[in-house]
Amino acid sequence: MFKLLVKKMGNREKNIFLIYVVTILTGVLSYFVRILFAHNLTLEEYTLEEYGLFYAVFGFVFFFMPFRDLGLTEAMLFYVNKYLVKKDKSRIKEVVLISLIPQIITGFLFATVFILLSNFLAIHYFKIMIARQVLIVIAVLFSFHTLLPTVGNLFNALHDFLTTKIINLISTSLILISSLLFFLFFPSYIVPALSYLTGISLTIIVMYILLFKRYDFFVKERIRIEKSMVKKMFKYAVFVLFSSGGALILTYSDIILLTLIRGVSAVGLYNIAWPCLNVILLLITPINNILFPVISRKYHSRDYKGIRNVLSLLYNNLLLFTLPLGLVFFVFSPLIIKVLFGSKYLGATNTLRAFSLFFVFMALRNLNFSVIAGIGKPKERSIIMYYGAGFNVIMDLLLIPKFGATGAALATGLGFALMSYLTYRLIQKHYPVRVDWFLQLRVVFSSVVFLIVILLLKKLIVMNVIVEAIVVLSAAFIVYLISLYLVGVLNKKKIVYFKNLLFNY
Repeated sequence: MFKLLVKKMGNREKNIFLIYVVTILTGVLSYFVRILFAHNLTLEEYTLEEYGLFYAVFGFVFFFMPFRDLGLTEAMLFYVNKYLVKKDKSRIKEVVLISLIPQIITGFLFATVFILLSNFLAIHYFKIMIARQVLIVIAVLFSFHTLLPTVGNLFNALHDFLTTKIINLISTSLILISSLLFFLFFPSYIVPALSYLTGISLTIIVMYILLFKRYDFFVKERIRIEKSMVKKMFKYAVFVLFSSGGALILTYSDIILLTLIRGVSAVGLYNIAWPCLNVILLLITPINNILFPVISRKYHSRDYKGIRNVLSLLYNNLLLFTLPLGLVFFVFSPLIIKVLFGSKYLGATNTLRAFSLFFVFMALRNLNFSVIAGIGKPKERSIIMYYGAGFNVIMDLLLIPKFGATGAALATGLGFALMSYLTYRLIQKHYPVRVDWFLQLRVVFSSVVFLIVILLLKKLIVMNVIVEAIVVLSAAFIVYLISLYLVGVLNKKKIVYFKNLLFNY
């Protein structure tokens, strides 16, 4: 069946299909990595501290990534595309070198500072001495890590998207394999850091072999670096540096403040709940990847009516898919955590429930960001990101002291809700579409029916918890679909339109 499906596709469709398959496979393997860490990090009573420690250290070090990157990676993408059009291979090589050299220098400088301060940070920030060894390993990784995203993005600039995804898959696979081996020979607390260091180092070697083999002009073209080109790239990079800072604050502020206020145990709970929710965020990744080129293509062809049609489909049907999934994760949080990570991490149940309350907004913000990028509004997107990041930090400071990891989850969710509202307003300003609020009420009604069926069946059915969950959810989703049909939400026309959008963009 799979071979027949691929055989019927054209080259373009095959490439897109393979990108999605590799992306999903990478996501699945990354979950295996987290599950492996959760089940093998055991330091007597300090299991949770040990699990949280790696993510606390990693989050702290990589919080400084924008100051290592300096905005030069995105500047590289811009100028590589420019010189690709002109077929100036020498300039492309120059742009890549101008991007890489400063990043490697700043990476080594940051790594040196982290290593010199490792003892102080272990005592006064992480508050656990084994953090010193973990910090040193992550600092070494940070010193040259830029080689991976920079050249990964270079493949994207060269329109070799599948290779980029394969590189990500190789990296995740090597981290997983390294972890399986290192848990046999090293103390468990250091294994995640060593695995990332080993996996990424080997990936970089493979990646550069691929680069030089496929694009030999990087070897053959002479090296030249002109002062004027350096000035151009740094001028472009300055704005990117400030705009990317918002994304990093949003990504790592929870972990840094949790570590500072509540310790690495709270970071452990947070990093159990967040990847659980990402299981369903992973499901919308293909839609998110499709949305940007769809909107961008229509924008450049001035098909503004087409943009409004896509937005209408998005806003009038998003709740239909996201609300029941959020409810599933809210109700089955203990089971999800127990199955994926083990009963010793059930303390993350309320944190996962807090995240699941805001799943609709998380999906909406991600999709809105793709739309805004497609209509050429990166500056506005950056401003909204900073609003969200600032709001998230304020809410973290208010909620983490009392609620710990659950407070951080609530802060993140509220930040996503704010960004969803601001991005929705921005899009509606440029491309106003009618949202059928009565339709949304009917979806909410069907979702309430869905929830009631789950709760009733959970009380009536008593069997193995996993089998019970499968039976309950199967019955509940059937009732949900019937309810959607009866209240007029689902119809053949809508299904056909969505199918055409997905496969014929």
